[in-house]
Amino acid sequence: MSTLSNSLVELDRRHFIHPVGSPNAHARKGVRVLTSGKGATVTDSTGRQLVDGFAGLWCVNAGYGHEAVVEAAAQQMRELPYATTYFGLGSEPAIRLAAELADRAPGDLNRVYFTLGGSDAIDGAVRFIRYYWYSRKQPQRDQFISVGQGYHGSSTV
Repeated sequence: MSTLSNSLVELDRRHFIHPVGSPNAHARKGVRVLTSGKGATVTDSTGRQLVDGFAGLWCVNAGYGHEAVVEAAAQQMRELPYATTYFGLGSEPAIRLAAELADRAPGDLNRVYFTLGGSDAIDGAVRFIRYYWYSRKQPQRDQFISVGQGYHGSSTV
């Protein structure tokens, strides 16, 4: 491991809280520093290649380093890096993607709600369901069922 990697491991140990895992094991072993990605693999600071089975926790489903994806992201960052959809606002890329997803979805699934991940998706579903029953004058209908041992995002709630 390089001197830079060693210093990163120590900085990580002192300052970085990792969301999933054992703090004690992390304090003993330290972090594995990832340095690059290509296709379906990532490379760590020792040069070891690993298959990224999580696809960057579902953030790089197309894999790493695809030039068409990189260029599209760079172009969007130059034009409009972020546009909220709250308060009746929208942007052309989000609107066009929603329409394309609705066209490809089966049956009458014709509306899209974009989220950042599983926790936001569950929170959004709870919000929509509560609003739905509230608008029908049945606010007492606020119970939810979840699957035991199921994955419903990683929020504490």
